[in-house]
Amino acid sequence: MPRDQEGLHTVHDRARRRGPRPRSWLTAAVFTALALGLLPSGLPADLTVSAVADAPRAPVGPAAVLPASPPVVAGARLTGVQAAQPDGPASAFVLTLDLSEDLRVDYLGASRVAGTAPLEELVARHDPGADRVTVAAVNADFFDINRTGAPLGAGVREGELLHSASPGRGEAVGFDLDGAGRMLEVLFEGKAVTARGELPLDGYNAARLPVDGIGLYGPEWGPVNRSPVVERSQHVVEVEFRDGLVTAVNEGAGVGPIPDGGGLLVGRDAGAGALQTLTVGEPLVPVFSARASDGGPLPHTVVGGQEPLVVDGIALNWDGAPNNVTAPRTAVGFSADGTEMYLVTVDGRQEHTVGMTLTALASFMAELGARNALNLDGGGSTTLLARAPGATSVRVVNMPSGGAQRPVPNGLAITAPRGAGPPPGIRVETVLVGEDGTPVEREPGDASVNADGVPGPVDGEPALLPAANAR
Repeated sequence: MPRDQEGLHTVHDRARRRGPRPRSWLTAAVFTALALGLLPSGLPADLTVSAVADAPRAPVGPAAVLPASPPVVAGARLTGVQAAQPDGPASAFVLTLDLSEDLRVDYLGASRVAGTAPLEELVARHDPGADRVTVAAVNADFFDINRTGAPLGAGVREGELLHSASPGRGEAVGFDLDGAGRMLEVLFEGKAVTARGELPLDGYNAARLPVDGIGLYGPEWGPVNRSPVVERSQHVVEVEFRDGLVTAVNEGAGVGPIPDGGGLLVGRDAGAGALQTLTVGEPLVPVFSARASDGGPLPHTVVGGQEPLVVDGIALNWDGAPNNVTAPRTAVGFSADGTEMYLVTVDGRQEHTVGMTLTALASFMAELGARNALNLDGGGSTTLLARAPGATSVRVVNMPSGGAQRPVPNGLAITAPRGAGPPPGIRVETVLVGEDGTPVEREPGDASVNADGVPGPVDGEPALLPAANAR
């Protein structure tokens, strides 16, 4: 049977009709499980499970026992999966989140729209709000990696548009404060009101402008060279304005910070010709808005992505697409009601894990239970952070293909109330050290621990003691 008849639909199948769930082709070894060792609820029951020691492990600190530690918070499960697939082995991490459990998804961003930083730095700068903590984070949008660093899709932070999407980059995911996520597009509408009429605007802090377009750029954009946003255009005009008045009209794209209280209109081609008619001292007031393509309210948080992976329960077939190669991947998916969220990273370009194709990733997301899913930036950008039990900050869980975290423009932060929920128990990890404080290797059974009548040998694995017995 042709592959696109096994529950996979090609990307050109606009009907997106219902079909059978893609046939399970993964053989997985679960090598890290979070909180009480639960598997993601949507994984097939016939997956082969092997021992922890049989699977590749993420790098850990000298005193760590687990290869990766889960965020200890109600509604979160972190699972590692080693998948055998026709293209080679793939190591993945699945962070499953119940967004109805007072988990919130925030926009993580660099100090400027056109700027990047490693994901850990973005988290360190992020304010999760009063009495909340960041328990996990993942990279998000594709970006202009070799030039401005600006994200290519739309971005909404705390309900306010931070940047609109570049042409052809409308796919996005959004999250409401009421604990639901969804796939959508953020539609931009804007105009510049002048004394002689109105000029249509095509974007706000956008990484790229369409042919003949005019874009609005504010101080949040940053000081980088603006030439890449009008690439290959032979006619570019910038108009500076402040306090509602035009302060300069310049030929060509400029560089440097945009002053507070002011902004720039950048026009290319026919848009440049329209801006060229403006004069210094002329009134100019930009007006713009953003709305959700599905008619719902603009989400609290939005980040852009690229290829839809699962639509209405159907895994899409990307065979023949130029990006359908084995590579590190990051993806996000949702249950039908948007309250169950799946954040997935797949390591790749390494001996023990080649990554996944888009088609394979789509099947994997559908098997997890995602009703809808979107591909986020992958390759060297793929990074997942999570907070270990008892830790005060997040750390890298996966193995980035470049050996270190790539600077990225944005990401998603998962936050929870500080001290959320009654503890199910006390997690105990034992590390033996010598008199000089150096960790000492030991064999299972060499030592024992006793907590209020709950004895047990030191076997190298953490123990979850009942909260009623632990002291």
